[in-house]
Amino acid sequence: MKLFLLLALLPFLAHAQEEEMSDTDEDREEADVVDDWWWNDQESIPDYFDNSNRGLVSSAIYQGATCGSCGQVSGTQALEARIALVSENWVPYSIQNFMNCDGRVCIGTQPYRMAALVRNSNWIVPRDELPYTKNACRAWGEGKSGCDCGHKMGNKYSNVLDDQFVFIGPTVPAHTEKELKHALQTGPAVTTYTRSGAKKLGAKCKNGGSHANSIIGYNKDSFIIQESYGKGWGNFKNGTWETEADDICGKAILSKAYFTVIFYDYDRANAYYSEVDVEESGLLYLVYASLSFTEKDLSNIGLAKNRCAFMGEHCKGVYKATDGEIKLVSSVSKNGKKNKKGSKNIVTYYRKKQMVIYLKNEESNSYLTIVGKKHPRLGMNSKKKAAPFFTSYGRIISYRRPEYHVVDSKLVKIEGDIKDSRIIDQSNTWALNDCNLKNAGSGESLDLVEDGVGGNPTDLDSESQRFSIGISGKWSLVSSELGKPLLKNKKTNAFTFIEASKTNEAEFRWNAQQITSSLGKPFNANFEQDAGYFEFSQDPKN
Repeated sequence: MKLFLLLALLPFLAHAQEEEMSDTDEDREEADVVDDWWWNDQESIPDYFDNSNRGLVSSAIYQGATCGSCGQVSGTQALEARIALVSENWVPYSIQNFMNCDGRVCIGTQPYRMAALVRNSNWIVPRDELPYTKNACRAWGEGKSGCDCGHKMGNKYSNVLDDQFVFIGPTVPAHTEKELKHALQTGPAVTTYTRSGAKKLGAKCKNGGSHANSIIGYNKDSFIIQESYGKGWGNFKNGTWETEADDICGKAILSKAYFTVIFYDYDRANAYYSEVDVEESGLLYLVYASLSFTEKDLSNIGLAKNRCAFMGEHCKGVYKATDGEIKLVSSVSKNGKKNKKGSKNIVTYYRKKQMVIYLKNEESNSYLTIVGKKHPRLGMNSKKKAAPFFTSYGRIISYRRPEYHVVDSKLVKIEGDIKDSRIIDQSNTWALNDCNLKNAGSGESLDLVEDGVGGNPTDLDSESQRFSIGISGKWSLVSSELGKPLLKNKKTNAFTFIEASKTNEAEFRWNAQQITSSLGKPFNANFEQDAGYFEFSQDPKN
């Protein structure tokens, strides 16, 4: 049976207000599906841990006495910290945008709802572009800027995820002290509870769902909670409070504690990095004038890696000097390589490995190549002269000339920032159907022609239109023989080819040479779901 991949290219007072928050199964995704993968093989954890010490947790904000936004506040701050840890790039998110997009301005919601919103939109607006205005949006009326939902506003707002290469995994419960302390090693968690009537029980809170907070750390016997009553609130004057893990309040917090798993999206730029020791004098660096990058791209390691990934062969890695300056590495001289006697200044840099592809036509046994320097164009040639490419969400980009990508049957220069999702022309992207590459704009497929390569009407039976290639992103797995997608039976958890509807269409990911569910659960060689979730490997067995 032939299979083809179809891309889906991709200070508020404690007693002032309590509001029951909405909850749906979609918000939690796979929260009820837990296996020992989360907790096994974990290193010993410290007796004291506070995520705010990592510099990735926004200061406590004042949600407002008339704004029931505790769920959005805690959910946003926990999500931004967890994503920052994986992407190595911290950016404060717009709480207002989450409220606006969900249609729940100052109306309570479950804190893990923020993760579901990002899964659906794949868009996060930065805080400085759409600040927190509480319920002013409703007072101003529809159409005012404070009511904007970022991903629905065209190019008005930027997307933080353009510089944070991640995808959102499942939201998982952490209902024991051990589970929660392990979960906090990878960022804050969220919880809900109620304070009404708790004082009569001699506790700070009790089991319930009328208020939400983020859990940012723990001491030996207590949890550290960040409130939404302002950064000067509380006994510690920093917007946080603590509760013992084994008292009424601590048990209530544990009973509603969840965390969202974040995975690095290796196929966003088809590159990964490894730490390599070299002689510092042997590192050679790129300069601003040579290629398109700015000082902003070098403001932290995450941004530098992202930019390097899209610079193809020009960038070989990233180096952070002892003085904190970050540089893009163009090459490493022979004298810079380690294991030479007499080396005086051995340093570590992040060496890039690009996951390139070659487009091979099976009928002619020839490969797509690039000819011409001043005016590069596509052609076909032997394997020895094959041109390497890398893919990014439907685009086929030249590794040696990363300022160009394949459109129809031509090489076209990329305008603007290659990573900016707002300016990616979806008509220039590609879909892979049974080894047939179809361009979204022209509606034609890549084909062999007399003088090399061109575009022709799609013919799935044409051998001249068959190319071996892999494209990243999210896609459906469809049988070309049955004409049906692979879907999961929710009762048996088995996968089978059946007719899809809008409610049950399944999406899969191709991430660092592994096939996973859209939430990061991997499949083995027999297309059975393995225990656990995606883990990066340079040589994956599946």
